[in-house]
Amino acid sequence: MTGAGDALRSAYGAPANAPAELLRLAFPGCEPRPAGDGSGVMCDPRGGQHAERTPSFTFWRGEQDGGAMFQRKGTGETWNALQLLEQFGNGGAGMTRADAAALLISRAGLERQDAEQGSSFRPGVRMGPPSLGKRLRERQGQAVPVDAHKALAGWEALKRWHAGEDDPGPAWKALEARGLLPALALGFLEAFRRDPRKAGRLSSLLTPEALAFKVRGPEAGTVAAVKYRNNGSAEQLGAAGLDRYVYAKGHKGTPAHTSPGLTAPGISAEVWTEGELNGVGFMLALGAAGLSGSVGVQGMAGATGNPHVLHDLTGRRVFIYADPDKAGEEARTRWARLALEVGAVPYMLPPFIPGDPSADAADFLGRLWDPGTPEGERAGAEALGEWLSAHMRDAEAWQDPEPGAEYGEGFQSWPYKIEGGQVGKLKRSPDGPEDAHEFRPLLGFTARIVAEVSRDSGDGNPLRVFQIEGRTPEGRPLPPVEVPTGKFSAMSWPLEHWGADGFVYPGSSVKDEARAALLSLSRAAGMDRRTVYTHTGWVQLPEHGPVFLTAGACIGSAGAVPGVGVSLLGKLKHYALPDPPEGDTEREAVRSALELLELGPPSLLFPLLGGVFRAPLGNVRFSEWLESRTGWGKSTLAAVLQSFYGAAWIEHFPPADFQSTDNALTLGAFLARDVLFVADDFKPEGSRSDVDRAHAALSRFLSSAGNGAGRDRMTADALTVRQGYYPRGLVLATAEQGPRKHSDVARTVALTVPGPLFGPGGPADGSARFDEARRNAEGGTYARAMAGFLRYVAAHFPAVTGAALAERVALSARDFPGTHGRTAQNAAELLEGWRVFLSYARDCGTVTEAEALSLGKQAAEALRDTSAGQATALEQVDPVTRFLPLLSGLLRSGAAFLRDAETGDAPGANLGADSPDAPAAGWRWRSYGDPAEGKGTWETRPGAVPVGFLGEYGGQTYALLEASAYAQVNRAAEGEGHGLPAPRSLWQGLRDRHAPSGDMVAESGKATYRRSVYGCGPKGRIPFYNFLWPLSPQKRDERDTEQETPSHTGKSGVPFYLLEKGQSYRKGTPLPDSPSHMAFSGVPFLPSAETAVPDAQTPEEADGLEVFTV
Repeated sequence: MTGAGDALRSAYGAPANAPAELLRLAFPGCEPRPAGDGSGVMCDPRGGQHAERTPSFTFWRGEQDGGAMFQRKGTGETWNALQLLEQFGNGGAGMTRADAAALLISRAGLERQDAEQGSSFRPGVRMGPPSLGKRLRERQGQAVPVDAHKALAGWEALKRWHAGEDDPGPAWKALEARGLLPALALGFLEAFRRDPRKAGRLSSLLTPEALAFKVRGPEAGTVAAVKYRNNGSAEQLGAAGLDRYVYAKGHKGTPAHTSPGLTAPGISAEVWTEGELNGVGFMLALGAAGLSGSVGVQGMAGATGNPHVLHDLTGRRVFIYADPDKAGEEARTRWARLALEVGAVPYMLPPFIPGDPSADAADFLGRLWDPGTPEGERAGAEALGEWLSAHMRDAEAWQDPEPGAEYGEGFQSWPYKIEGGQVGKLKRSPDGPEDAHEFRPLLGFTARIVAEVSRDSGDGNPLRVFQIEGRTPEGRPLPPVEVPTGKFSAMSWPLEHWGADGFVYPGSSVKDEARAALLSLSRAAGMDRRTVYTHTGWVQLPEHGPVFLTAGACIGSAGAVPGVGVSLLGKLKHYALPDPPEGDTEREAVRSALELLELGPPSLLFPLLGGVFRAPLGNVRFSEWLESRTGWGKSTLAAVLQSFYGAAWIEHFPPADFQSTDNALTLGAFLARDVLFVADDFKPEGSRSDVDRAHAALSRFLSSAGNGAGRDRMTADALTVRQGYYPRGLVLATAEQGPRKHSDVARTVALTVPGPLFGPGGPADGSARFDEARRNAEGGTYARAMAGFLRYVAAHFPAVTGAALAERVALSARDFPGTHGRTAQNAAELLEGWRVFLSYARDCGTVTEAEALSLGKQAAEALRDTSAGQATALEQVDPVTRFLPLLSGLLRSGAAFLRDAETGDAPGANLGADSPDAPAAGWRWRSYGDPAEGKGTWETRPGAVPVGFLGEYGGQTYALLEASAYAQVNRAAEGEGHGLPAPRSLWQGLRDRHAPSGDMVAESGKATYRRSVYGCGPKGRIPFYNFLWPLSPQKRDERDTEQETPSHTGKSGVPFYLLEKGQSYRKGTPLPDSPSHMAFSGVPFLPSAETAVPDAQTPEEADGLEVFTV
């Protein structure tokens, strides 16, 4: 047994509460058309003004709890199972929430129990002993079959041939009068009479003319009991002190007589009837109607008997018949409640003759049965079969006439109760009778947990909150609140949210009791449990596959997916897309999106739009950096791009800016999954330390975006690690200056606005184009294009995301220039965004194949130029490239100096002013005396720092650098705006760059080489960083140059191809047997000896090619 809330949650997914079954319950006579997975469509069952010919009413199983969901397309009306019954249950009259919850739980065969008291109950009404279903199952699970051979010793079986006897006896005649003789031959009944040929003492409980029959159990071949029916009138039996019925059985209780194969897989319904012989009559009727293979029968031992319930009755329809008298009505209600308890769906059969208890099934058969002819023998069973079939078809599901109490005054879940508008506890009165209790208030208000919500941010640790409603004692509603489950137990939230109305009574244990009271009462009334997503992007839902979450439409392969809860934080709520468009509206939106290429040069717009299209493909590990002078339109352009993910962004731009705190910026980027996330206006100002802090924060942000990982933290219990936040979409940063660190530059695609995009100094038509783009953004044109694109991605999800995407990116990256691995990788990622979007544009009819390939060619050329420019920018900030030139500058300026490795003085000091190495090593010559005599000395500038030695080894001169050289060079590098990486990383990078060419000498596995220098003794050897002298600006070696050589010939050297097009394009439906799920067509667009760009086949295609030439 479970708590009421748990029971309701479990009840949602029960077969008895399938969407189609609930529709039949709420709208008798409706004809839902369920599919194999429980979903389906039908015409609006409400009729009247909702009457329709084309089905618009859909139903399905929800994701979280498997509960039934219903929606009317067009109006957007949506109900879950509880809401449907509240509004339309009880024959359309509606029902209370408590009644609806109780009905769902009962239909599911669940039982609710208060966790602390262990008492069974329906909401606020019933408490007491274990339920009937539980008692029956415990009893029947211990049942022992009767010894039928012993119980029937001295009895003979009745056979059809006994009809030829002059006097077959009262037992035979009793069956004949009821029309049950055919059941003997069909195996539905095994009846017996006393065998006059066998002597034996007759039980004092039986008459000589008694009828005996086996009561068959549900398991094949088992006999649950033998029942004897004494012959005679009630007066005669009473005078003799005999009962009408006597049992021989192996356990307590009176088992029901069941039809053969009751537990067989094909049985989907049962008839429960008062009386075993009535059950036999219904078996004959079902056989005549051809239903015995799908409908089973249980004949109870009178109105006080009970059915077998050990077998699985979940979702099985049960048709109940009992005599139309007081005992029969009580039996009908008891059996119906039992059916609900074990998960069946009860229906009531009407009496044969209202008010006549004697008119039962056996009597019905007996009136029509004529043993003279075969037709006469079948007449009764056929007539009863027609009657039963008709009433089974038209029967209405039964509803308990005793509904649960409303949550409010008088509602209780022992020992807690609502009284006087307050929540309190019942306590036994010491002075009153044993069953008297007094009410002790705990809370000066009433409250109810209406829902337990799991807020899923995608980090693997969803936040659970209680949604709580309350009222003052006077009945005034209090504002609904959400309380995290971790803060609920302290019971400080009522005062925090409701002020003086949230009064909690004093006492040492009151808060504990109040917490338990609210949980107990709320569970008894039933609380919803659901998941609400607090992030955007892709999730996998069992009913719909990949679904893209936004605050507006949630989009899957079939379009908008209803019933998905999304609640986004703060400004992120503007990530709201419309339903995917269709037809001309879709093509117009996609064409408008492509026309944005006219807003600026291809080297700028192709990478930016590629980022817009790449973001929803997931797993982005780079950022875009848009840099320009102020007033040149970079933020305006970024706002237009942001509007692809919601029309409201054009007015509420940006999602974030660099003035926000580090945590706020990172959390927003974490929740903005699989979307474009613009972080606007990086321009650090203030003191040098302020600027340094801003760059350090930027570095952490870009690093977490590039690595796909945040800063993990230990939880308070020091036992687990909480995952850190990091950007999960594509970050587009706008700025007036670039990042300092080389690694940060490598993690971005650096883009520069070459001049004003509109206004003074800009193109003549620049302002008009941006005005049109802004109007389209405000009108949702770009958001509609993105909604259609996401539907396409969902329909082709395995082919355009994950491993398939990574494989294509790895292949394309080899064709882009750049010595840094990320440079080519990032360009290939952006090209992949264009590949998928142009494939979608082609498939929806916006562009032709030739147009798409033409645009793809231009995108590849632009991205190759971007990649080459990125490589140059990286070279300029590469610390390994910059180190030796910076060090040479420090030495020549005299800020640092090298000493002679043998003397400790200036290198070549013995040569006087003619020393060739001393000036380059940081020394300056100071003359004294007669200049003609050439006297003087080498000295260093005041404040100069020694950074190593200069010496000759093996015929080569080397600069032997000490670790102090790093600090001096790093200070100079920071002055240029790009500091050095950590020392270990830098020295290893220098070794990897210079050691192969001989410009640096290092021991195996190290960056240093030990040398003997001045001051370390004749045998001393000290590790130095050894560089060939003189130091010269680093040039890339031949291998770096080879990496820039494209592997394909042609103008750009980067091949481009589209997703292979299927035979037909149906919106939101994966193409059947489409190779696009596995591979691309592989048709390159480049003109070369092997391939050529497809020519336009029609004037329309030619026009299109001209339109989309940028």
